[in-house]
Amino acid sequence: MHASGETWPSKLYFSGKHQLGYRTPFIIKLTKVGSSSTKVNIIAEDPKVINGISGYSAHGAVARETAVAPTTIEEYSILLFIASKLGDSSMLPIKLPAVD
Repeated sequence: MHASGETWPSKLYFSGKHQLGYRTPFIIKLTKVGSSSTKVNIIAEDPKVINGISGYSAHGAVARETAVAPTTIEEYSILLFIASKLGDSSMLPIKLPAVD
């Protein structure tokens, strides 16, 4: 699943109190488990946050991207989305760290 250059506010990465834009393609792996179950794995392939402007091109500002470690928070968000579309409400909500 590719974001095609789009970002969304990170739930974990901040600059001061400002959420940084987060961007990564996700790999979604489906594995059959038994005769009636499927295991879903979410892998962030190349996570980055946008933290300013690195320069300008003919099309305008160029985002400064910084590689970051994948987080279970972003990956779990995708699992929650999939579960909601399947009508599964058994998953626990995300527990986010406090932001000072």
